[in-house]
Amino acid sequence: MKALPKYIKTRLSPLALLFAVTCQTQAAPVPLSEGQSIPFPNEIASKVSLFADDQDANLFWYAPKNGQVKTTSDRIDFRLRLTAPAFGLYAGQAAVSYSGAFTTKISHSLQTEMDTFAQQHNLQIKPLTATLAYTTAAPTGLRVDSNGRVNVTCSLDRVTPPRGEMFKVPNCQVEASAGDWVNVEASTQAVRGSVYGYSTNADRIYISGVTTAGWVDQIEHRLNEGNDWHDLMTFVTEWDVQAGNIEKIGSIEVDWRTLVQYQFDYKGPADFLFSKKDIDRFLQSLITIDSAQSGVVIHNTTNASSEKLKEALGEQLRRTLFTPLQPSHQHGTLYTLRANFNKLRSSQKEFLYLFWQPGEKISPTTFTTIDCMIGDLSWPATQGKCTH
Repeated sequence: MKALPKYIKTRLSPLALLFAVTCQTQAAPVPLSEGQSIPFPNEIASKVSLFADDQDANLFWYAPKNGQVKTTSDRIDFRLRLTAPAFGLYAGQAAVSYSGAFTTKISHSLQTEMDTFAQQHNLQIKPLTATLAYTTAAPTGLRVDSNGRVNVTCSLDRVTPPRGEMFKVPNCQVEASAGDWVNVEASTQAVRGSVYGYSTNADRIYISGVTTAGWVDQIEHRLNEGNDWHDLMTFVTEWDVQAGNIEKIGSIEVDWRTLVQYQFDYKGPADFLFSKKDIDRFLQSLITIDSAQSGVVIHNTTNASSEKLKEALGEQLRRTLFTPLQPSHQHGTLYTLRANFNKLRSSQKEFLYLFWQPGEKISPTTFTTIDCMIGDLSWPATQGKCTH
């Protein structure tokens, strides 16, 4: 924050000085208003998600829509190996662990095009500031109907671990374009990673994770043939955009087993298929429904509005409860139930704080897929860039 001029400091009382400092506002990105035209040409808008500024009508913010695997000379910074989890929902079943880095840095030509257009039209365009990125893998190549919907079926399966009592876990399958059914979860969880340079236009985002069961053969086939993964899976990065000071507005106690049962019974408008607006409605229901039914006890210690509570609940619960399907910037990404095994294996309630960020919350996403890798799943990994 820019310091106040010295002559102002000498004329203000301590109370007035405090008021002057706290009342200085910081520009923040906001969604484009409904009906607002995008001032940038389609060649730019098709490659970046654009956001307005809450104070400056000539300032726009962006996040790249697509990323790439980070490459170094003749190698790619993305490692795969065959594994078999020792415990969990897929214990003893073959899976693929992955680790490495993605880059969302836009091309030099696109950067030049954006800067030139902005200068010619008296505009400014900046990348969004992001402190963290959450990345998970989502299945693609799914059978989609004329309304852009996919076919999902879910059940609550009983699981009894070697030590512990029986509990129920969501088990969801989605229909692929070839007519077969695959696990809706390409990876077991959304992994939080640091953002290099605190910008959505990032040179490096570190990622890691493990696929669920059923993906080994398909990944090995593409490695052997040197084919892309476009119809297999896409990595979805959701940016944690900070546009102001964070406020603690309360806390929650979560009985995950009761909550997942409520989520399963809730189903959504299309049998376990949710849009972002559908998820918002589900989160809103947690505020009004009896906590004995939802499994979520809300301690609203600041008398926060239901809108604040809904946003704060989303930050704590959404990525754990829902997993993306068929990611799309054009049609919007769909979501369904995540298995959530790690939370469900304990019958203990979890205590979580609720935090809220003033202003309109934005959560841009960047999609990254594998264009080509060759090799196998031996360890050390032997994957490399395709030469053709």
